[in-house]
Amino acid sequence: MATSVDNEYQYPPLADPLRDVRLIDLLPGELGDEIRIKIFHAPIGETAKLVDNRLDLAKLKELLPEPWFVQSTVEGRYIFENPHKLGRGSWQWACPVEDVSPSTYLQPGDGVERSQPRYEALS
Repeated sequence: MATSVDNEYQYPPLADPLRDVRLIDLLPGELGDEIRIKIFHAPIGETAKLVDNRLDLAKLKELLPEPWFVQSTVEGRYIFENPHKLGRGSWQWACPVEDVSPSTYLQPGDGVERSQPRYEALS
């Protein structure tokens, strides 16, 4: 479907051309609809280094009741397992001990976007 552009898009300058980029958000539609987008500016840069104050695995294991145990994933996250639950094992990210603070086992930034903005590159 060919359409004409009534007004040519005039974009404002980037706030910091060495750090910011212009991104588009492809808006949802139905088959056959005109393509609609939203253009916005976003900073791209290094994320702040987060301090890891978690307990080490040995200390965390001491807090767990039998038969629970904890392991570290390739990404460094802690994952808890109850190998006897329902006869086949059960895995979870949350510590099974209710009074244990998540800061003792969650990676810094876990559950929070580490880098803004999230996007997929289309080229």
